[in-house]
Amino acid sequence: MKENILQTAQNIHCIGIKGTGLSALAGILQAQGKNVTGSDANGPHHDAKNISQNIDLVIYSAAVPPENIERKTAQAEGIPELSYPEALGILTQNYKTIAICGTHGKTTTTSMVATILKDEIDPTILVGANISILDGHNFYLGKGEYLIIEACEYQRHFLHYYPDIICVTNIELDHVDYFEDENDYEDAFISFFLRLSENGTIVVPKDHEKVMKLIEEVQKKRPDISVVNYSKEDSEFAQIEPVIPGEHNRYNGLAALKTAQTVSNISKEAIQKINNFTGASRRFEQFICTNGQVIIDDYAHHPTAVKATLKAARAKFGPDKSILCVFQPHQHSRTRKLLKGFLGSFNEANEVIIPNIYQTRDSQEDIQSMSAEFFVEELSKHHPNVHYGHGLEKTLYDIQNRQNDFDIIIFMGAGDIITISDQLKSSSR
Repeated sequence: MKENILQTAQNIHCIGIKGTGLSALAGILQAQGKNVTGSDANGPHHDAKNISQNIDLVIYSAAVPPENIERKTAQAEGIPELSYPEALGILTQNYKTIAICGTHGKTTTTSMVATILKDEIDPTILVGANISILDGHNFYLGKGEYLIIEACEYQRHFLHYYPDIICVTNIELDHVDYFEDENDYEDAFISFFLRLSENGTIVVPKDHEKVMKLIEEVQKKRPDISVVNYSKEDSEFAQIEPVIPGEHNRYNGLAALKTAQTVSNISKEAIQKINNFTGASRRFEQFICTNGQVIIDDYAHHPTAVKATLKAARAKFGPDKSILCVFQPHQHSRTRKLLKGFLGSFNEANEVIIPNIYQTRDSQEDIQSMSAEFFVEELSKHHPNVHYGHGLEKTLYDIQNRQNDFDIIIFMGAGDIITISDQLKSSSR
């Protein structure tokens, strides 16, 4: 039985262990006393020799295909396999699970919930980025009965989970390489909401009309589910001012507060904990250069997130500061399908550079249908200063030659753009 193997396995090998989710799960399993090994495309590399005879279980990232040499070796040896969402789903059955879902803000909101509740109920925590309260890690093995997780909708992964409390940040079409359309996307969330345990609780944004319509559908099928609303009209909203800027992060903070209140009579310091939250890795993560210039790394790669992040930067630094946005779109197919949304996303930046499009899960047809050059051409119809960077290396060279022209440089994207951001920071210390 798959449900038993995660508990009984002592020697576990993780394929794709550097992925944000699987790395956290591996950390929890190791903290439980299991022997965990791992490999990744970026090293330590995949090799049939990594699958030794004493391995009891293989857990693989969703990005690892069936033809992977280690998966094939495990299958030949008769070693049980679990995908990351399957394994996490089994883990959720052992706890009262708080799952944070939505198109945007999952990692930040999950981190904020963890920040509020860590000292209150000692939960086990699994989040999609490293955060300071976890000593720079993305996991924590608590002694309490609760598990806090980030629940991703991609490929309906969250339908493996068994939540007792769900927090919804927002719902807006994404992962267009998998979901057929908006209805398909929303149906996935409805299915997830219906997985709530008996008399479970769902925390939802009252200001979000689309979410509220979906909740109405869910309540017709599951009247036992309790609904907790949060809104900008709530008195707490005015008190929430996180270190990480932007109204969207105030809203994330309110969602986290309402979620935490469903499980604990939290202390009066809860809002202060939110306001002191410095963010998760690559979520408006700031680096101050020796000359006072600010370099920001951000994971934003959806049009709405890009717009919100730049709006937050402009509000924080003021109208007179020169902002360069270096944006790496994620997937050719995704960029094509979300193109219309991107056109008005960069208005708060003085200049925009598109180094390339991060290629993953793209077919040759996808690549031919949307190039970085065409993306720049379309953006230029709506922004006066957009350029094609001709790749990461040339983009970095260009920025270094003109670095003093900007007060703030924001690197955005979910791909490998972090490589040139790190290089620029190293040369600016």
